[in-house]
Amino acid sequence: ISPDGTHVYAAGGTSAKIYDYALDAQGLATLANTIDTIDGYPTGLAISADGTKLYATHYTLDLVAVYDAASGAKLRAGQAGKYAFGIGLSADGTTLYVSNWGQKKAGGDGLVTVLDEATMAKKAEIVVGKNPERIVDDSAHGRLFVLNSDQETVSVIDLATDTVSGTIPLLTAADAPTGVFPLGAALSPV
Repeated sequence: ISPDGTHVYAAGGTSAKIYDYALDAQGLATLANTIDTIDGYPTGLAISADGTKLYATHYTLDLVAVYDAASGAKLRAGQAGKYAFGIGLSADGTTLYVSNWGQKKAGGDGLVTVLDEATMAKKAEIVVGKNPERIVDDSAHGRLFVLNSDQETVSVIDLATDTVSGTIPLLTAADAPTGVFPLGAALSPV
C-alpha cells in the first residue's frame, strides 16, 4: 500500500507484472496501471517511504529490481540469494532485506540477504529458519519478522545489528501436528 493510502500494488508472479490499483475515498480499487517488469516471477514487494519507488523480488532470477512507481521504469537491480521471495525496506530507506526461499546454509537453514538500496550491493547474509518467505516490517521498532514456512517459526531480526535476536515457535507443544506453514502475518497497531 502506498504511504498516502491511495494505491495498492500486487506482484503478478508468472505474468511478470506489478499491478497498481488506485483506491477511491470508499476504499474501492480500480486498476490504474500495469508495470511490465523483467521476467522472473515477481513475488515480494516493498515501497519507499515517499511512494516513488517499488522494490520487487524476482523469484526465478534470484534478484531484486527497483521500479519507478509512477512510470514503471526499471531503475536498477541487484543479486539476492537463491529464489528471492519476500522483501523488507529499512525505515531510513537505505537497506533492503530479502528472504531467499531456496538458499540454505549447513544444517538446512535459510538466508536473508541484506542489500544496500543505493548500489544494490550485498552487505550481509543473515541465517534464519528453513524456507524463509514473507518479511513483516516492524522497522519502527527496529526489527523485521521473517516467516520460515518449513520450520514453522518466525525469526526476529534486530535491524541495529542485522542479526537474529529471537525465534518464535508456532507449534505450541512438542507433539503438536505440523502444517502451520506460515505464509502471511500482520502486526497490531500497538
